[in-house]
Amino acid sequence: MARNEKIMKIQKLEREMKQKRLEIIAKGDELKELEEKYNQAKASELPILLFQIDESLPMPDDRSDYRYEYVYYCPDTDEKKYIVRHSNEEFLSNTIDLRDNFSSLLVPKKSYSTSALDYSTEIDMAVSLLKSQIDNLFDSKEISDWEELGTLLKTCSFKKEKSKVLKKQ
Repeated sequence: MARNEKIMKIQKLEREMKQKRLEIIAKGDELKELEEKYNQAKASELPILLFQIDESLPMPDDRSDYRYEYVYYCPDTDEKKYIVRHSNEEFLSNTIDLRDNFSSLLVPKKSYSTSALDYSTEIDMAVSLLKSQIDNLFDSKEISDWEELGTLLKTCSFKKEKSKVLKKQ
């Protein structure tokens, strides 16, 4: 009798383990699905490129170590992104390039010894200026969605207006 009990106990435990494995696999799939939804929701529809710092190191034999740091502001997620790439002009999709609008903030275009984080005050100022402009546009009902904002940011008249605001500060 003890032998049959032991066999039945082992079989029961095997069934329970198999059931738990199936549950864990199902939960893992659910987690992956949630992570994918989260990443899609978190992805910015309108990344705005504020600054690009060329951090390439000069090499004596013309084999430079290319490194570019991009500073983005994503108004739809209210997030600053610092992205390092090892090739030039490699932007996030749907990027609105406003680097020229913020050149008066004196963040260098080329630097070997500093990174964008060394210019957090200037970056915060650029973000603050952008936020207030974007809020004004949404509040005044000039635009109603991110696509309209992207179109407006690309127009010359808005860029000139932004430059005037920057020069006043």
